[in-house]
Amino acid sequence: MRSTLTFLLLFTVSSLTAQKNITILLRQLKSTAPGPLRLKLYKDIGTYYEPRQMDSAVYYISEGLKSAEQLRDSRAQALFMLQLGTINEKHGNGTIALKLVNEALTTLRKINDKEGMAMAYMELGLLEGKRSDDKGAGTDFDHALKFFIGTRDTMGIVQTYSDLGEIYENRGDTARALDYYLRALKQYGNIPPSSATYFHLLDHIGQLYIQKGNVREALRYLQEGVRRSHGDAALADTETELLDEEGKAYERLGEKKKALDFYKLELQRARQYQLPFDQAKALVSIAGILKSQNAKSSLNDLQQALNIAASLKDKQLAANIYKAMAGIYRQEKNYKEALMTLDEHHRLLDSLFGVDKARELAGLDSSYELIESREQVENLTLANKEKTMQLDIGIVIIILIFVSLVLLYFYFRKVRKLNRDLAVSNNVKDKLFSVLGHDLRGPIGATVQLSELMMNGDIDPVEQKQLIVMLQKQSESTLAVLESVLKWGQVQLQGVRVNPESLHPAALIQKNLSLLQAQADAKQVTLITHIDPQLSIMADPDHFELVIRNLVSNAIKFSQAGGQVEINASRKDRDIVFSVKDKGIGISAEKLKQFAGAGMESSFGTKGEKGTGLGLLLVKEFVSAGGGEIWAESTEGEGTTFFFTVVAD
Repeated sequence: MRSTLTFLLLFTVSSLTAQKNITILLRQLKSTAPGPLRLKLYKDIGTYYEPRQMDSAVYYISEGLKSAEQLRDSRAQALFMLQLGTINEKHGNGTIALKLVNEALTTLRKINDKEGMAMAYMELGLLEGKRSDDKGAGTDFDHALKFFIGTRDTMGIVQTYSDLGEIYENRGDTARALDYYLRALKQYGNIPPSSATYFHLLDHIGQLYIQKGNVREALRYLQEGVRRSHGDAALADTETELLDEEGKAYERLGEKKKALDFYKLELQRARQYQLPFDQAKALVSIAGILKSQNAKSSLNDLQQALNIAASLKDKQLAANIYKAMAGIYRQEKNYKEALMTLDEHHRLLDSLFGVDKARELAGLDSSYELIESREQVENLTLANKEKTMQLDIGIVIIILIFVSLVLLYFYFRKVRKLNRDLAVSNNVKDKLFSVLGHDLRGPIGATVQLSELMMNGDIDPVEQKQLIVMLQKQSESTLAVLESVLKWGQVQLQGVRVNPESLHPAALIQKNLSLLQAQADAKQVTLITHIDPQLSIMADPDHFELVIRNLVSNAIKFSQAGGQVEINASRKDRDIVFSVKDKGIGISAEKLKQFAGAGMESSFGTKGEKGTGLGLLLVKEFVSAGGGEIWAESTEGEGTTFFFTVVAD
């Protein structure tokens, strides 16, 4: 079941206002010709009736489905089926809901509507979760979550985590429910916290902390909701509901005076924003606090609430008020009045049960009829296809011949493309071996010569120390080349495997700068960072470290002695753009062009440092695999800046 707060956020602004809105929608429906606008009206009317009257909701959504079929709008048909499934799920008709949602998903797959598929998977996850099929629910929610993460749809991610929280809350698994609700709430770091779902989450989290006995923590979330909703007329009913929850929390703590203050504030806000339903609720809560001190005043408050319930024609509210009155009469030992009010309470509940059950059964029958009629249509369609198939054999043969010719054409075209790709691949391979042959032969040859000189020559200690330093540098150069080759070879054989996770880049960058500090100190190069420690990204940490390490190492290599390397980060839409800037010798336009392609040519640093170009090649592949972009800007003699993008968390 959805929470009380969600119900209030969506449907209880004012009974009179809501009735006025539905009247306008029904009037528009009568005067609107078939088309997209009429489909939208069916959807909106069905959504209005969804929490109120299942039979009416099913009727208007079914009419919308028929209209979509006449317009041959496959997507609209699927979404109406999905909405029918959602209605049945909320009313406990899981079997029907499962059939409807699966049929909607089949249609959405056919038209490759990924957004609709994500919504269908989310609804399937809810249904499987309620059937305690954790494996099926997990798979469905994973499908939905992958789509929302891939499209950076934060609200979709929020709703998925919220639904998972709801499943575990309904099962009584408070810890897991709270974990998923908090994950959903965390996403509001990227979007304004003003939607109904945001306050729905605060309310759920507050209620779960109360269940855990941590009322103080619950109050922190409820107070945050009140603070953000205060002063916004559109969120007036949200504010009053959260004030009511705060009052209940203080009652639980035994602080009745504070609870009374919040109920009175709730009543004040409800009167200010003309919310009669919330006024009645506040009066009932106030009466509950004061009943032991002033029974007469409490009964007066309940009578006011009862008058409001009568004006709203809200039998459920009236039934609750009569029950509260019966409790006060029993307290005052006025058993006659207590019995009368309790009888009225039961009478209203019985009438509500009868009406709701009749409507639910009507909606259930309508859903069954819809499924049966669609199955009949499918059977007739299959029979018609079998007859048509016999008449179309000759046409199929002709089509097959034509298709074969087309396939042959595309086959030869593909072969030509593969040959071109092979030529490009061979070119890359040749360049690679050329680089390796040049860059490995030099350091290894020098190492051999230095070793022979040290073994055979009569060398004094000073010269021997110099030769050892040279030998060490040659060995380090050779090792760096081999490490790059091994890493590059691994990527070519296995592909780039990306394991993204939420991380703070400032710490990782600082860690890698520490590793490169000796290289920087050797050239008296200053390393400067301007990264917000609170900045969060979604990336593979190993890949991110390799990219930063290579780019900063190159910047040091090509900086003049006494220069500086600067690392920055800035937001661009939903990405974080990182930059590594040096004031070194710069890169020529020709080499920038090579970098944009598949360039791997080696080059020397300002102190003769040798590189293979493979490091930059790996950087490009890792950035691209993570869904980012990389580019460079440079002016010869003035310096170079490398930029790359990462998805913000």
